[in-house]
Amino acid sequence: MSRLIIGYGNTGKHIDALLRLFSIDADIYDIIKERIPAWREVKRGSYDVCHICVNDQYVLDACRDAIELYSPNLLIVHSTTQIGTLDKINYDVLHHPLFFREKKVFDDVNRPNRVLLSCNNWNNKHAKEWADLMMKYAQQTNALFRAYNDLKITEFIKVATNCIRAVIITLYNSLYDEAKTKGIEDNIIRGLVTDVLRVDNVVKWERENYPWGCDPLLLGKAFSGYCLPKDIEYLEAGIFKMAQMLNHKAGLRIC
Repeated sequence: MSRLIIGYGNTGKHIDALLRLFSIDADIYDIIKERIPAWREVKRGSYDVCHICVNDQYVLDACRDAIELYSPNLLIVHSTTQIGTLDKINYDVLHHPLFFREKKVFDDVNRPNRVLLSCNNWNNKHAKEWADLMMKYAQQTNALFRAYNDLKITEFIKVATNCIRAVIITLYNSLYDEAKTKGIEDNIIRGLVTDVLRVDNVVKWERENYPWGCDPLLLGKAFSGYCLPKDIEYLEAGIFKMAQMLNHKAGLRIC
């Protein structure tokens, strides 16, 4: 089976490393030529599967270009997308978003927290093969595995997870600021955080109390970067649309 990774930033490199775990080779395309090893550039006129690993604003264009240029049997999108984006692609699409922990993009190839898939056509043989492979991967790494029939589900889960990460970071920083106003030293505060989280086993803590991908001990720094601020807006837009649809069916909930 021939595969092409489109986009070779952190997401593309993570998928490349994941494929290599199973001794699967893939060619690579990236608009920045310097990122691609010369011997792994595009060599074919068509591919069975294209892995889309570009920034969210380029996902639709990348999918359309892949269909036009390479005629794949399946598109596997690993990018975070606004809820409802992938339904706009009139093609067989599987969504496999990635859930990186903070500063552990490549460590998490061997230690994924969860493996979530959704597909608009599970009758596609390449989709079935990827699901079987990822189920095996999840079992080997003791990760949560789920597969859904609606692309919007994994789009929602990914965006919501990043939003919760932003909330958690803000909460940790609020606790940190409050402790500092009481005159508690930084190194003691970090110890208090582990006590609050009831840490008794560091490995278990990273696995079970690191679910939103942020380090509770990296205190005093606000969330930033490309994903979190943008994903909050995505979730707000998605929730607003759903609220509009449900409003006539449910009463108000006053909190």
